[in-house]
Amino acid sequence: MLPAIAAQALDGLPIPKRMRWGAGEARFARPVHWLVFMLGARVVPCELLGVAAGDKSRGHRFHHPGPITLGGAAEYVAQLKAARVIADFAERREIIAKQVADAAAAIGGRADTDDALLDEVAALVEWPRAITAAFEEQYLDAPHEALVYTMKKNQRYFPLRAADGALLNRFITVANIESAEPDIIRAGNERVVRPRLADAMFFWRRDCETALGDRLPRTREVVFQKDLGSMHDKAARVATAAGRIAAAIGGDKALAERAGLLSRCDLLTTTVGEFPDLQGVIGRHLAGRDGEAAEVAAAMDELYMPRFSGDRLPRTKTGIAVAVADKIDTLVGVFGVGLKPTGDKDPFALRRAALGVLRIL
Repeated sequence: MLPAIAAQALDGLPIPKRMRWGAGEARFARPVHWLVFMLGARVVPCELLGVAAGDKSRGHRFHHPGPITLGGAAEYVAQLKAARVIADFAERREIIAKQVADAAAAIGGRADTDDALLDEVAALVEWPRAITAAFEEQYLDAPHEALVYTMKKNQRYFPLRAADGALLNRFITVANIESAEPDIIRAGNERVVRPRLADAMFFWRRDCETALGDRLPRTREVVFQKDLGSMHDKAARVATAAGRIAAAIGGDKALAERAGLLSRCDLLTTTVGEFPDLQGVIGRHLAGRDGEAAEVAAAMDELYMPRFSGDRLPRTKTGIAVAVADKIDTLVGVFGVGLKPTGDKDPFALRRAALGVLRIL
C-alpha cells in the first residue's frame, strides 16, 4: 500500500510547472536523482518518479558529497545530520531564527523577521550559516519599505534595525555552507544586493520629480472595472463618500475628500510598478513630501488597512473615512454589476473588504 500512498501524495502536490528529464515520462518540480523508501530497516520495493527505491542517500553537496547507506528509517535524521544536512524542517527553521537573532545582537541591532521569510529560507538551505553584510548608507534615502521589500522578497535577506526601529544599512544572509572564507560570501551578497537597492533609489528619485496630485488626470487611463469606470471615477466616488463619513465621525470633510481624490495616484508611480505591495505606502511618502496635510498623507496608506487578518487599522479620522468609503464603494459597485464572489474565486477581495469595514466600525 505504501508506494500507492506516496504516488498519490506526490501527484497531489501543487506544482504549477512540472518538468520531464532524460528519456523518461516522470514529471516533477526538479529531476529526481535517488529515492530512499524504507519501512523500519527494510527497503520498500517500488519505483517512483522514474527512480527505484533504495537505502542510499547523500549528504551536503560540498561538505559530504558521497553516498550514505541508511541503517533504517529511524536513523535517517541523525545520519543526515552527521553528513551536514539538517533534514528536519522545524529544527532547521529554529536554527536559522537563532543564528539570525544572535548575528543581529552581535552588532547591537535586531533582525526584521517574519514567518513567511523564515519558512522560505528554511526551505532553501540544508546546513544554514548566518552571515552579516552591509550596503552603502546612501540607499537609506529611499523609502525604507522599498529597501526592506527588495531585501526580503528578491534576495531572501533579513534586514537589520536599530533599537529604535530605524533601518540600518546592514542585513543578514543565510548561506548553505560552512565556509572557511565567509568574507567571500559576504562580498558576493553585497555585490548582488547593490543593483537592487540602486533600482529602488532610482525609481524613488524619478517619482519625486512629479507631485502626487499631478498624476490625478492619468488615473482616467487605468480601468478599475469595465462597468464601474476608471480609477479616476472610483477616486471621485470615494472622495464624496469619505467626505460624508468624515463629517459624521467628527473628522475634516475637506481633508477626507482630498485624500479620496489622491488615493489612487501612487498606482502610476514607477516604485509601485516595481513593488506592487507598496501601494499606499509610496503614496504616503509622496504626499508627505509634497506638503499635503499629515492626515491626508497618512490616509494614503490607511486606505488599504487592514491588509490581512489581524493587521493594523487606520488611526486618523481621515484614514478611517477613506478606508471605509473605499471598501463600501468596492462592495456596492462589484455586487451591483453582478460579480459576487464564489466559493473559490474572489478577484476583487470582497470578503476582505467586508471584514475590513466591520473591523474598522
